[in-house]
Amino acid sequence: MPRAKDLAEYGLDADEIEEIQSAFDAKPRNSGGPVSTEVERLVTAFDCSAVAIGIVRFDSGVVPTQGGVRFGFCEADPLVVDHERKIWMLHHDSPEVAPMACAESSEQFLDALLFAAEAIVNRVKWKGRGLEIVHQCSERAGSATCRDFFRSVVGGL
Repeated sequence: MPRAKDLAEYGLDADEIEEIQSAFDAKPRNSGGPVSTEVERLVTAFDCSAVAIGIVRFDSGVVPTQGGVRFGFCEADPLVVDHERKIWMLHHDSPEVAPMACAESSEQFLDALLFAAEAIVNRVKWKGRGLEIVHQCSERAGSATCRDFFRSVVGGL
């Protein structure tokens, strides 16, 4: 998490600093219901609704939906764990559009997302190596079919 002192040097006021720091803070919840995957466990055990990694943000809880359980969003598009425990991105208003593969499992999704987050934070080190990041993320996600998803997550790195 960026230190308040460092953020203040950019001319941010206390409210802006708190808002930025909240994106790094997942507060524990008192209870969590039965879950079947690690990403569901994360979203039910912690309030991750303020956490964002690039254009990926977690939901305030898990929500049963067509095709599985929604746990977050990539911009406006729902992220879902299906019944085979694979992660997919659904199109937000066109259910006829084929889902985009994100990971072979929730553990692999979290691993790949962590790698993407580290690349985003260390963007100077990774500048101009976006395709390498996408390749590394898709390997961690368990399939080359996940490249399009991670290409959108890491954007112009």
